[in-house]
Amino acid sequence: MPWRVGQVYGHLTRTALLHASAPRIVTHKPFLVDHPLGAAVDAMFSLLSKTGNPFEAQESCRWTELREHLCDRARTVDLAVQLADTYRAHRALRVLTLSHVLGCKLKQNAYECVAHQLASARRWPLVTSLVELARRQTGRTTARLLNWRARALIESQEFATLDRVLDIFEQERVGPNRRTFHILVSGHLRNRDLARASDAGIKVDASTHALIISSYRQFGLAHSVKTKALDVLHESDDRSATNMINSLVQQSLDRDDIQGAMRYLALFEPDSMPSTADGGSIHRDGDMTSLGSANRHGPRTVTPAQDAHTFTILINHLAKQADLPRALQILDRMQETGVQPDSSTAAALVRAHFAAGQATAAIRIVANMCHARRVMNASRRIMHASFRQLGLTTSGINEPSLLPPGIPPTVEVFNALIRGTLTTRRLNGMRVVLRIMNFCNIRPDDTTAHLLLLHLDKVEHASPRDIMRRLRRLLPHRATPTIQHLNVILHSILRREDGLRRQMNRTSSPESSMSSEDSKTWDKISGSEESYDPAAGLKVPERPSYRGQFQPILRSLRDRGIRSDRATYALRIRHDATFQAMINRGLHPNVYHFAAVMEGYSVVGDIDGAMSVMDSAIKEGIRPNLKLYTILITACVQQKDAGRALRIFRSMLAANIQPDAIALHALGRAFVAAGQKGEARRILLQLWPMVAVLPEDLHSAPLVRLMDALTSLGGKASKEEARKPLNGREARFLRWKVNRLMGSWGDRPPSLKLRVGVLLRVV
Repeated sequence: MPWRVGQVYGHLTRTALLHASAPRIVTHKPFLVDHPLGAAVDAMFSLLSKTGNPFEAQESCRWTELREHLCDRARTVDLAVQLADTYRAHRALRVLTLSHVLGCKLKQNAYECVAHQLASARRWPLVTSLVELARRQTGRTTARLLNWRARALIESQEFATLDRVLDIFEQERVGPNRRTFHILVSGHLRNRDLARASDAGIKVDASTHALIISSYRQFGLAHSVKTKALDVLHESDDRSATNMINSLVQQSLDRDDIQGAMRYLALFEPDSMPSTADGGSIHRDGDMTSLGSANRHGPRTVTPAQDAHTFTILINHLAKQADLPRALQILDRMQETGVQPDSSTAAALVRAHFAAGQATAAIRIVANMCHARRVMNASRRIMHASFRQLGLTTSGINEPSLLPPGIPPTVEVFNALIRGTLTTRRLNGMRVVLRIMNFCNIRPDDTTAHLLLLHLDKVEHASPRDIMRRLRRLLPHRATPTIQHLNVILHSILRREDGLRRQMNRTSSPESSMSSEDSKTWDKISGSEESYDPAAGLKVPERPSYRGQFQPILRSLRDRGIRSDRATYALRIRHDATFQAMINRGLHPNVYHFAAVMEGYSVVGDIDGAMSVMDSAIKEGIRPNLKLYTILITACVQQKDAGRALRIFRSMLAANIQPDAIALHALGRAFVAAGQKGEARRILLQLWPMVAVLPEDLHSAPLVRLMDALTSLGGKASKEEARKPLNGREARFLRWKVNRLMGSWGDRPPSLKLRVGVLLRVV
């Protein structure tokens, strides 16, 4: 039974926690081709820990070969660098320790080489340990190692410790350099802390501005930052200039400012501009005109060329529009100009294929990348079987690859695969992808956990308590709570609160007050926190089951100094319209924030207030979209103003915005609320072809049936109000499925028993 499976998983998790504090010597067979000296390193280090003398054991050939490596500086460094790029990267530190015990004195550049390799593999906790090891073994350290340590703190989101970075430099009697200050500025900007970033104490030059504009995306594109970046563009080297232009293009596309993105793209070399095969237009609506005709910003002494990130930005933009043909044209143009795609480009292609409904082609991209990995033959067969479980056919495996060989699969690629797989195969598909990641020596990261929590909230309808519980269960697997995880939890609680409020409004008359029994079950979220960080002042309901799960997550974020981001403030704005505090932080509002404020006016039926907010959005350069107009029409429902709702609907059509079933449903509700049911039916029948083909049996259908049909056309988005919490059986079954999924989330590959089981199921 599911609950028994959950009990067994809980027992296994508790057992694993007993051994989670120290690196483990894994005894099962590795999936990747392991380093031939890896086992000898583990055995020798174990003897060192037990006896203090790692060289008492038998003189096997492997031990003799390992000792030869450890007695030579160059071979020691080479071995440590190789081990740093394996599944058991902690062996690199063991090699350095054993070499030091043997009497081989390493220089600082040896530790710097290993730190670089660990950073490339994103093993940030090991980078911090390596810097401490180097200081203990040599008695000193270098600015480069301390910079790697500061970078590791940022990547681990330990922002509270950044204020002590310069103190450590002073303590070690090492002078910080410009890179040190750039790392600190980058860290503060990533933590949305403009005040500390401004007080970094560094003389600003062109490279500093390149760093600022590259890290400014989460704030929103400020006019002053954009202007300064363009002013110093001519002073920058080619790489810095490319990074600045890429950032300006990305942030313009974030605002749906296609023309602005085109102007920035025109700053690149004409011969390498990312045009397409049909004359340069890369926007399906024709908003992106020929790149060659775009205006340029002032004189420049450098003419930077695009890199892989430039083309990846455009492919990601087209993926959001489900425009796969033009995304593939961008890829062709990229290869024509000699720019080699990278793993981020591969992830963008996976997103584009999933968005276009071509899941099999998306899976094939990842499969081709994984099959190039050096794995054991048995593991390769298991990997083939796993991809077939996702829907990849044998003929699909043999089709030519869109990407050149040699691009390694990364966690970003797998996260794109997980995002698409969750839409097609839900949790069972994600479990298979996690198994493939273990085969490829790729560990899930914080984004992977975020995708799981989002799916549990939006698709599986899990309760906030279950979402918090799943996040806490991931913590032993080196998943660190992030502001994105917190946003999912707060969003889940707010959505549950909105559903309960609507339910109370439907079951109670306007004059009656909420019963005492209902008020006990309705745990409201509040905005009474004194600090805006990390939850933008939102306070979870005072409920024991919430506090026990939520407090450790919140404590982790506070201890690491995590600050609220724009999404967190959007939730606060949705709750009580706290808008100015976000702007004071330097976080520029986007369309979601304006939509949140408009929804607040819509709930109380303040049409003029909602219209004023949309006017402010237009002044900020934000193009009104379908959601904003739908919010205005919904406000008319509250006021029973059918005439104004129809005028807003016509304005939306005049703005060349295609309505959907949700907008048409809101228009019909406005006429129903005004008591004009006959007019509502006539308008729905007249406007229905703009949304979908009108079935023959609906021509003479009553209004109620027409409204229900529109609700079905709108899908889940139009059914949010009617969504009910899971009952007890559904919740238990969901927890059982997630427990099975999380069994594939560990720090080591699945057991041999699981591998055989997969083969038997496929055969």
